Amino acid sequence: MVGPRDDVEELDADLDGPEPPAAAPSAAARRAAGPGAARRRRRRLLVVAGLVVVLVVAGLVRQAVVRDAQGPPLDGSASATELFPALREGGAAGAGDGFPAQQAADGLGVVPGTAHLLTATTDLLFWVAQDDDGEVCLVVRTAGEPVRLGGNCAPPDEAASRGVSLPSGNGVVATLVPEGFDTAPLVRQGYVRLAAGLWVGEETAQQVASDAVGSVTARPVVPTQSQTGSGRLPVFLTRDATTYAVVLACVGVPDAGGLAADPTAALAVDGQEQRLGCSSVPSFRRFTGDGGPVRVDVGVPGGVRWAARVVECEGSLRGPVCDRGGF
Repeated sequence: MVGPRDDVEELDADLDGPEPPAAAPSAAARRAAGPGAARRRRRRLLVVAGLVVVLVVAGLVRQAVVRDAQGPPLDGSASATELFPALREGGAAGAGDGFPAQQAADGLGVVPGTAHLLTATTDLLFWVAQDDDGEVCLVVRTAGEPVRLGGNCAPPDEAASRGVSLPSGNGVVATLVPEGFDTAPLVRQGYVRLAAGLWVGEETAQQVASDAVGSVTARPVVPTQSQTGSGRLPVFLTRDATTYAVVLACVGVPDAGGLAADPTAALAVDGQEQRLGCSSVPSFRRFTGDGGPVRVDVGVPGGVRWAARVVECEGSLRGPVCDRGGF
């Protein structure tokens, strides 16, 4: 009979003893497992590589989205199309009617099909384009015939740091700048924003506003007055029961949120005020004379360039001149 102590000692001996060697896999098992395991390893590697590619692409897309939201870098590394995305919309449709392609090519080296219309006023049209050296060009022409063309081109790094300005002496003062550009120096020089990225000097802004109100075809009662900031038109004598209209146009206004292209003006006729949208497209306010004098006051934020005049309407308020479509 074996006692408990002997049994424990025998069990300890069994546990402490050497383990039997593992049986080697058979040749058949190795053939069955080999190709499958290799394929599984390859699949795992492909999955990992695919995940890496997805993460890299996602990172690049995120960087592009952030870059677009923040605007182009202005350190000289951005291309012309990054600085001015409108260049991607060139061609006949982007240039609109009136772009003098041959003159621009001959005079400035502008590549056909790269021009994009920035804005058009009563007498001026502005484009951004590229020349055959890849530089950014600001092109301007007067409306009508003969074609009077002006412009200037600058390499992308210069356009990023200084903008593209029209040469002095051509009668139009304008500078094209990319998004994110510090425009405070331009504001201090009297520039205002005419369109996205396009800033014009004070005299050009005044001319744009004056040309806009001058384009209204009606008999003038008070000739065009043009100035910066709030002001008053000359007092004039009305005819009883005759319909008149004050025609008003503005360019640019600085405010707390930046610079808006279209300010709002307070137009008062004999103290009765009405607010009007005021842009380079003329706005107007109609009133009826009573045979006495009339005073017209124009109230605008500081820095706004405006022009206004008073015209006499033909016929009733539904006539062709004083109807809104007539302006």
